[in-house]
Amino acid sequence: MTHPFSRRRFLRGAGGAALALPTLPSLLPRSAHASSSRDRCFFAFATWHGGVWSSNMWPADSVLSEYGDYAGRTIRHAALSATTSSGTRTISPVLSAPSTALTDRILARMNLIRGVDIPWYIQHHNGAHLGNFASNDGNGLDGVRMFAYPSPTIDQVLAWSTAFYPSTSTVVERSVSAGARAMSWDFASPSVRSGPVQERYSENSSYQLFLRLFRPAEAYGNLTGTLVDKVAEDYARLRGHTRLSSEDGRRLDEHVERLFELERKLTLEVTCSPSFDGGGTEPAEDSHSLTGTATHIRDPASQVQYWSLHAEVVVAAMACGLCRIATFNSQDTFSDYAGDWHTDIAHQAHLADGVAQARLAAAHQVAFEGVFLDICRRMEAVDTGGGNTLLDDSLVMWSQESGPITHETQSMPVITAGSAGGVLSTGNYVDYRDLDQAWDIEGFHEQGVPGLLWNQWLATILQAMGLDPGDYESVYTGDEQGGYGPVYVGARHGNIYDNAIAVAGEPLPILL
Repeated sequence: MTHPFSRRRFLRGAGGAALALPTLPSLLPRSAHASSSRDRCFFAFATWHGGVWSSNMWPADSVLSEYGDYAGRTIRHAALSATTSSGTRTISPVLSAPSTALTDRILARMNLIRGVDIPWYIQHHNGAHLGNFASNDGNGLDGVRMFAYPSPTIDQVLAWSTAFYPSTSTVVERSVSAGARAMSWDFASPSVRSGPVQERYSENSSYQLFLRLFRPAEAYGNLTGTLVDKVAEDYARLRGHTRLSSEDGRRLDEHVERLFELERKLTLEVTCSPSFDGGGTEPAEDSHSLTGTATHIRDPASQVQYWSLHAEVVVAAMACGLCRIATFNSQDTFSDYAGDWHTDIAHQAHLADGVAQARLAAAHQVAFEGVFLDICRRMEAVDTGGGNTLLDDSLVMWSQESGPITHETQSMPVITAGSAGGVLSTGNYVDYRDLDQAWDIEGFHEQGVPGLLWNQWLATILQAMGLDPGDYESVYTGDEQGGYGPVYVGARHGNIYDNAIAVAGEPLPILL
């Protein structure tokens, strides 16, 4: 039997693999666009929960003015601005920080995007931030229904796109994830888009992440090409076995694809000499030393430091061209609250007394200042020539698990920085909600207001990163509605999203 993958194709495989070949049951004894000449980077940061009141998350509605009609609603827009008092720069209560962190230059490169929705009840999720809506906790009929429609996340679509990576000759990791739980998913065999959609590995140690990016041979136990070739020989022998089932053949191909992607990393010569905080050539501290303490889960400073250590490594790698995609999925509270955050704070944040809401909003402000702005600051410090910085060449995104009501995904906040190499317009506060379709929710001071689809926002990102709709529509999800990922509207919303579905394949107005 002729093996369908060439060695060259294997070298395009997915990262990370054990050397041992997988168990193969059939051989046991019988009994998944916008142009810019600059390399772009994508950096996604996501936080748990949400539930921040609109008055805490966004600038006052009075700053918005009508921009134009689109998809059956009037889009509202404002130039992004902030006030400064006693050294603190404030866009909104959550979006505030010392003026030394929220600088004029970073402010001018930010966008606030209000009114992009997942229009069905998803509750807790990991993959939906970047397009795998099947990655949810199944709490409700909508979530269970979506289990049947897993999709790779857009970071992995980018990672395997020749439009984003025309060459991987200097790329050690196509994409990296950090945190206790990944929000990145891809096909088992991404180069040919086959096999089940699987959660990608997420690194919990910033030092191990450093080794994977800057000393890959050491990170993988000083493996050699000789060992890899030995396994390749075993693979070639087994692939031609007459009793090998088609399913085992697929599993074998997937495993060896990952193996040769590992070999590609091991043979790269990393010549970049990064400088880390303090001036050293490697990080001075490992994030693992923080998570091992008993107080980390209620120490916001420790949690911020954990993500800062990972950001330090990732930005250094991006500056060296060793990787251009990163995802951080945080389930930290960014608070010193010692009780049950989910029950006592997130599920009480809607109460009119505002006590739980105050804690929730304060925690999100810590995440904004301590993580999002830290990433932006580090990228802004990297000069890429021509008056540009790494932040100019990138898109940094902060998303939350829900909108202003916990577990509800109308108007999920999106905060971005960077123009993706000059492709994106920045300095905008945009509201895409259809105010004429608002409805009251009993027991909540916030109304439900439908926006445009999250699918459209994801497609906007892909186009900003240089992909055309034909690179991802249908190819990855088989969806015919446009945008990225399967389009679905929960029964309780009726037809109020019809206009949004009709434009889901277009880039979001104003931004691109």
